[in-house]
Amino acid sequence: MRTMLILLLASAAVSSGEGDWTVSTRACIDGIDTSTGAEEMDFYSAVYIAASVSRAVTEMFGVEFSVANASHEVAEGDGEEPLGSVEFLPVTLSLQCRPLPRGEFDVYIGAGGGAVLFWEKSGSLDSLDLPACVTPTAQLGIDWNLSPDLVLGLGARWLWLNTGLEDGGFRLMDLSMDVMELSLGVGTRL
Repeated sequence: MRTMLILLLASAAVSSGEGDWTVSTRACIDGIDTSTGAEEMDFYSAVYIAASVSRAVTEMFGVEFSVANASHEVAEGDGEEPLGSVEFLPVTLSLQCRPLPRGEFDVYIGAGGGAVLFWEKSGSLDSLDLPACVTPTAQLGIDWNLSPDLVLGLGARWLWLNTGLEDGGFRLMDLSMDVMELSLGVGTRL
């Protein structure tokens, strides 16, 4: 909640032109495909809130800064042995391209990178570590311009995470996670 407030205040403070900045809040659901190279570990889908600030640099290109906080339940095997839950904090920066002229509906594609911080919340994972990782990102979406100042957005974002499960600095297993996020959000132009 504090992160979203900070994003809103920061974007309002640096706004230089009407309509150049957009501040959005999105409801998200994600799915994770996990491979460990060893035993099977499942990260269940999560529903969470994300916030973003974007700026149109030209008619065709813009940048977006996004942050979210998702809590994922984790199980070993076929979900038979719960291990606890892990918090994900993805922070991303993307370059967006809007290939079609702006109108009532704006389609965009984007690519960028980010960092994901993890911390263990409960269960047997509480005594283990998941190191932060750097990730490439991709996104695709459509904005419906309800008015000159109000936007309704539907989007998809992909992150490819490579980290590991560690105990006292010793790597127990490698984790490769392909994350797909679907979101529906509302934004305002400043």
